[in-house]
Amino acid sequence: MPATSFPLPESLVEYRRELGNTSFYYANATSALKDILRYRKRQQGPGRTVVLLPSYICANVVSAVRAVGLDTVFYPVDRECRVDPKTLHRLCDGTTLAILWVHFFGIPSSLAWLQNLGTECGAMLIEDCAHVLAGRVGEVWTGTTGDVALYSLWKTMRSADGALLLLKSGFAGDFVPGYDRKAGEGPALQRTLAASIKSGMEALLGRPVPRPRAEPTPPFPLDLQSARKAGVSAMSRFSRVWLEQQNIRRIVEARRSNFVMWAESINRFQFLDPLIPHLDEGWVPYSFPVQLEGRDDLRLFLWRHGIACGAGFPEAPFVEGQEGASLLSTTVLELPVHQSFARRDFEYACGLLSRWHRRFDSPIRKVERGASR
Repeated sequence: MPATSFPLPESLVEYRRELGNTSFYYANATSALKDILRYRKRQQGPGRTVVLLPSYICANVVSAVRAVGLDTVFYPVDRECRVDPKTLHRLCDGTTLAILWVHFFGIPSSLAWLQNLGTECGAMLIEDCAHVLAGRVGEVWTGTTGDVALYSLWKTMRSADGALLLLKSGFAGDFVPGYDRKAGEGPALQRTLAASIKSGMEALLGRPVPRPRAEPTPPFPLDLQSARKAGVSAMSRFSRVWLEQQNIRRIVEARRSNFVMWAESINRFQFLDPLIPHLDEGWVPYSFPVQLEGRDDLRLFLWRHGIACGAGFPEAPFVEGQEGASLLSTTVLELPVHQSFARRDFEYACGLLSRWHRRFDSPIRKVERGASR
């Protein structure tokens, strides 16, 4: 496993302390986003109504922003998840309440330039760290550059529910969470129990359990009514206890190790084009993203044989003319690197990829995405 030169926190409590800022638990990151946007909207008054979002993003984020009565303006993301700083400078003005940045696939970005832009135009910088866990750029923890950071703990630490809202020191000092409901204790216990049973079955079988009814690319439409009804949920007590018992260092090591397994073997599958082919120090990946034409068919095949793969944000983009986001939304396949993904699962997944490729008389085409990084 590629070593890191900096110490890793062992527990969630220690991780929160390492981040150094004020933080609050929520049931999910969209609850946290709605809560902080409502607070900021009250503080700034009627003149600032716009949130700048990347064109390649989850529909739940867009729904949450619009559900609190704010407008969305989308800035372009190219076919390699890059953003042109000049475009953001042009879009950010006196109507901008917040700029939201996504650390795609858990890979951290250096955002000092964007924080400076936010300061210049009086906009709050929100780091979407939904796929981030203990990542760093140099000595800087991902999520501590912006005014606000949102972490989806249930995704990265695989709990029933759970998210973290991080506020920069000195920012929103009078903020108090506006919870109006709490995640159910019963459903949290049931989901955790179901996951444990599944893991036990897979250990006995020596391979993942097939999922014959899996939906390949679930639709995530904009749903303002549901976003409003969902309110602002606090984390369940069960998930909090469960999360605070998990060893973050082991999770980080497993994710990095699994990413390297894919990186070292991906050349076996010439039809897969890795979006992020290497692992830098300080990166804690959420997945191993690749691109290919015919993504949905392959994803369904893998799901039905027990390998759960993400598809990025297939619902994006939400406005026309976003070529980079359109390509990403139809071609990205996220191969798993999560902490429960064992070596036997990796070998099984590689076998499935080989089977899939042999179905075709000619090689599946890679996505044309221009010059490499």
